[in-house]
Amino acid sequence: MYGGTQDNGTISNSSNRWGEYLGGDGGLAALDSKNSNIIYAETQSAGDLTRIDIKNGSSTKISSGIPSNDNGIWAAPLVVDPSTNTLFSGRSGLYASYNQGMKWERISPVFDGKITSIAPSQANPDVIFIGTTNGEVWVTTEGGGSGLLDKNK
Repeated sequence: MYGGTQDNGTISNSSNRWGEYLGGDGGLAALDSKNSNIIYAETQSAGDLTRIDIKNGSSTKISSGIPSNDNGIWAAPLVVDPSTNTLFSGRSGLYASYNQGMKWERISPVFDGKITSIAPSQANPDVIFIGTTNGEVWVTTEGGGSGLLDKNK
């Protein structure tokens, strides 16, 4: 179990043992779908993204490719697609990493509202649903790569 906490960073509980990673305000956390020793976490208003290896305790900043002024909402969505192990971060646009956060690319246009939710389809890995602060729901039918989005479909 992993999660962000107010003023106490990101915490985990495994085998009845609590661990604390990162400091400050913890945001969302996501588990790597291919390696259960790797978690992804954010801190301070979706500012810093970090990959944590809980087996050896190492951590690596992984925000390269996401502009520092594109902060998103306070607890911006951070999601791993379990079928592809693609890591998604929601800001004013949807960012994807195909290599455990080493490099990010924006795969959507910039939205009028900030992204509040990301839901990769379990039935089709090329479909991603996106919710925004202005109440819109967007869907991409090409995994985000082309940026072709249909509004409220």
